[in-house]
Amino acid sequence: MKKMYKTHKQIFLIIFLALCCNGGTSLFATTDSIHHAIELELVNLYKGTMTLHYDLKVNPSFSLRLEASGTYASKRGIARTYLENTDLSFGGFWYTPEMLTGFSAGLQARHYLRYKHTTLTGLYAGGFLKYRKVNIITPTWVSEDVHIRGLDIYQSGVFIGKRWGLLKNSISIDVFAGAGLRLSKYTDEKHFTRFNDWKALDYSGILPTGGFSVGILK
Repeated sequence: MKKMYKTHKQIFLIIFLALCCNGGTSLFATTDSIHHAIELELVNLYKGTMTLHYDLKVNPSFSLRLEASGTYASKRGIARTYLENTDLSFGGFWYTPEMLTGFSAGLQARHYLRYKHTTLTGLYAGGFLKYRKVNIITPTWVSEDVHIRGLDIYQSGVFIGKRWGLLKNSISIDVFAGAGLRLSKYTDEKHFTRFNDWKALDYSGILPTGGFSVGILK
């Protein structure tokens, strides 16, 4: 667990330093020169998922935020507590997954409510679309034939949030919260899931959403 935590910390540090030093760009950007934000999502790390965000300024009041993530959650790593509290059902049995792998991709459209010379900092509102693919490795006692189940998750919704620019708008802290619709479907089933707890990985329905990320402004 300690080794994986150190690895995540080292990866973020390397990315952060590389971006700060890229092309000899000054660490302390002025507000007029800010066109991009690159951030690491902190909320999902304990779930074994690393998520990166890239925010692109489109005009003084609007930006597009791209999201990409990879999941490798194992009971031998930092996601152990999360997996042990993840209850799933298959063939009449309740079980906790041995491992989760997968990826996701998403897009946010953000409108900044109070802007002066730039976007990417301040209060904003917007909407999002997201797709996630999860491979669930089940315990061997659950089924003799099926040990990996595929889960497709589709999400959309709205949110409101705020980004702070620290150290002369070079460091970014971003927080948002909202609500949306999530539809989950196993690849070996025809219909979306129903009647699951809203905290479950395979839940379909209305649920809250949010995020907390840190990074740099360029």
